[in-house]
Amino acid sequence: MMLFILELIFLVAGLWALISAKLPEGLFRLLFGKGVYKLPPNHVRLYGLLLASPFPISLTVTFFLAVIFGERSTGMALIFENIYFYSILISSLYIARKIRQPAEQQEVITNVNEAGDLPDTRSYRKRLLIITGLAVLSMFTLINFVTFIIMIFSAINNGAAITGKFSEDILPFIKLFGASGIGIFGIYKLIKLLRN
Repeated sequence: MMLFILELIFLVAGLWALISAKLPEGLFRLLFGKGVYKLPPNHVRLYGLLLASPFPISLTVTFFLAVIFGERSTGMALIFENIYFYSILISSLYIARKIRQPAEQQEVITNVNEAGDLPDTRSYRKRLLIITGLAVLSMFTLINFVTFIIMIFSAINNGAAITGKFSEDILPFIKLFGASGIGIFGIYKLIKLLRN
């Protein structure tokens, strides 16, 4: 239960960093100790991806192990989840210690940058909206891709029952390909929009 709560906290911190390109200072102080945590926006998003990864990856691996090994997968999934989470925890602690600055140093930086360094609010909101769209579309496309792989794997292992109906035999695959194509196209367009 404690591991699940920690994974959720890491997921929230990671998604916050991915979407806003800013580290959640209060949560970082709670997780990694007092100080000021600063990184460039691209590095923040990479760090956010690292932090957010334990929950979805553990969930995906658990699902695949359950499909492959059935009831015997419980122990393997638990071992994987623990090893993966604690390796991410150690990595994130190391990175947090490297980027942490004392609070006094931050006050000096704030005084130097007071001359109107804030970004335009509208462009910031637009970028935030685009990044949110990217996160949602990426998750949507990933789910479609994983579903497709599971369908193929299930058909290989358990055999495919062909009913002769287009809506049950072929249409689900067309929907998956179509949804994945729309997702990839949307991600491409949003990345292009973000770079402009």
